[in-house]
Amino acid sequence: MKGSTLIGLAVGLCFVGLCAYLIAAPPGSGYHLLKKIPLGAAEGGGEYFDYINVDAAARRVYLSHGTEFKVVDADNFSVVGTIAGGFKRNHGIALVPELNRGFISDGDLGQGSSWISRL
Repeated sequence: MKGSTLIGLAVGLCFVGLCAYLIAAPPGSGYHLLKKIPLGAAEGGGEYFDYINVDAAARRVYLSHGTEFKVVDADNFSVVGTIAGGFKRNHGIALVPELNRGFISDGDLGQGSSWISRL
């Protein structure tokens, strides 16, 4: 083969490889960072995050944050409250809006606690 034929073949293979990569590459997720929300340190210094729960009706986001839960306004991203009180390592929160209650699971205590009113 002549030099120009080899160069043409190499360029053609590179083009085919690039096309295959572009077809196989996953599209962008469309997600991007809107805002960072400073939460401060959890009581007792335990920086640990686990489950996040959203109450769409109340427009609140509940974030497990070590020994407490942070309650964030879903519209303006401000911290509107903290649920604390003797927890060691929170995992998740289950909301029961019909009863105006929630249930918090704590892995290290091996028990749960409930609170009465929404924040």
